[in-house]
Amino acid sequence: VYIMAVGHSGSTFLDVARGNHPEIESVGEISQLHRPGWSGDPDRRCACGERHAECAYWSGVRERWVADYGESGVREYVALQRRFEFSKRRWPRLLAESLAHTRAFERYAEMSARLFACIADHSGKPIVLDSSKAPIRAYALLRSGGLDVTIVHLIRDGRGVVWAHSKPRRKDVDAGVPEDRERSPAWRQSPDWVRTNLEGE
Repeated sequence: VYIMAVGHSGSTFLDVARGNHPEIESVGEISQLHRPGWSGDPDRRCACGERHAECAYWSGVRERWVADYGESGVREYVALQRRFEFSKRRWPRLLAESLAHTRAFERYAEMSARLFACIADHSGKPIVLDSSKAPIRAYALLRSGGLDVTIVHLIRDGRGVVWAHSKPRRKDVDAGVPEDRERSPAWRQSPDWVRTNLEGE
């Protein structure tokens, strides 16, 4: 299950709430896992408070996944994510993949599907909940062919989103804020709210 939304729409709350279901494993924003998490960034933490590299849960998932792709697979997957899902400018490339898959996209699809399988195997739960939010990642996963994907398009009133972005947040690693976040003005957030929800549709 993939939660697709604009930032500050309540995706974390929905993720945690649905994760209480006995057959659902909620794992937050999986799209961020390989970059800061598995690279050992000390400012990026699991919800348990440990660094991803030291968390018993993610260490178990990582061990399964790396057994298939090796340590270099982490860097390879990050490069594939940059190519297909990390930027709105990737839409033309991704739309072209819907006509004919390149070898690179097939590799991305295979590695993504294997990651979700490792999470399901390690947790013992058949459904994995990814709250990465970005519509372009949702489209990439849908086009991968190796996953049974259900999309939840979460829409919060745009005024609430603008209000949430208007408040700066200071770095607090223990509270899950790995870096300073400056306030973002309404003139920037309003178009982003419209554009992201249109991309979602």
